[in-house]
Amino acid sequence: LVASADVGIALYSEKELGYRATYMGLAAGKIGNYLKCGVPIIATKLLSLSYIETYQCGILVEKEKDIASAINKILSNRDMYSKNAHRCYRELWHPELMTILICIPCLMTGGTEIQTLNLVQALVAEGYRVVTTCYFEYSDDMVVRFQKAGSEVVCLSPTGARVNGWRGILFLYKGLRRVLKQYKPNVAHVQYMAPGAIPILLLRWLGVRQIITTAHTAADIYPNLRLVHFIQRHCVRAFTCITELAERSFFGASRLYNENTPLSKRNHFTIYNALPPGFSIVRENRSFVRPITIGVVSRLEEIKGMDWVVPAFAQVKKRYPDTRLVIVGDGSLRVKMQRQAQEFDCTEYVEWAGRQPQERLTEWYRRMDIVLMPSRSEGFGLTAIEAMANG
Repeated sequence: LVASADVGIALYSEKELGYRATYMGLAAGKIGNYLKCGVPIIATKLLSLSYIETYQCGILVEKEKDIASAINKILSNRDMYSKNAHRCYRELWHPELMTILICIPCLMTGGTEIQTLNLVQALVAEGYRVVTTCYFEYSDDMVVRFQKAGSEVVCLSPTGARVNGWRGILFLYKGLRRVLKQYKPNVAHVQYMAPGAIPILLLRWLGVRQIITTAHTAADIYPNLRLVHFIQRHCVRAFTCITELAERSFFGASRLYNENTPLSKRNHFTIYNALPPGFSIVRENRSFVRPITIGVVSRLEEIKGMDWVVPAFAQVKKRYPDTRLVIVGDGSLRVKMQRQAQEFDCTEYVEWAGRQPQERLTEWYRRMDIVLMPSRSEGFGLTAIEAMANG
């Protein structure tokens, strides 16, 4: 649609922009889209947009009456303006010139890692250089998946061991300093603030000015919000949440982000999680066919409520004897859950699928009639939308 235009217009009110007018030059998304498509631009005469005239890829105007003559001037030599628009984009805007650092506490098999992987794939597809830094635990499988998606991966702890206390702060400081020195990122995106917002504070101390952080939980896990509010007001450019309910729990208000959302010096808003690549939405209605299969797709941990699954299934089975249970996932509670299955005499009706690759989850969801998700705490619940997408 943008490429079909002969001229692109991007007009701004300097009064409404306020202080943003002085640095919005390469942050004006619509201008970047015009340039990427080779569309010459007519824009408001702002100092931060002076590169448009420097590159001769458009004309800056001060008054509305100047627009008509600017259009005529561009159309009289559009090929030149269009060629310069492409050149301006390549030299100033092209994302290959930008390095994005993604910081995450662990790279295991979980919803946060899958959503971060989605982010990596989107950034790489747009030409950004992506470096993912994991502080502590990681699985070789997940590291390989990030690498295949196009990200460079740095694991600060060779053994995946977690370091706590003052030693942990020093460990993170040295590791992040080394990463910043080697890769010189333009933007840092911190997934979770853990441990204790220390990575964000260290990144600021080490000179990173463009920081985005994403909270994957609601505010109820924090004893107080003073540190969160300090981080949002003084340390990060954007504090994003994954639901509006979570954002309101942090800040008392929420705003769903879209490409037209105006940005101020400090922001907070909601960006929903998305289905992983490869998931298609089932349109046809599914009907129950006996025997009914109850499914669980989760890490087998207490916070996910996995200690309730087998006892609950045993109660259901008393009333509906032909019901089956399929458990996809692994974790520290697996042995306990298998012991529960023996105690409740339902071992032969429980299938243990173990951890499955993301690309095979659709097959397992299609075998399930009901998906059980008994989490004690959940930031978003990727399993819920995956299950709904599969009918």
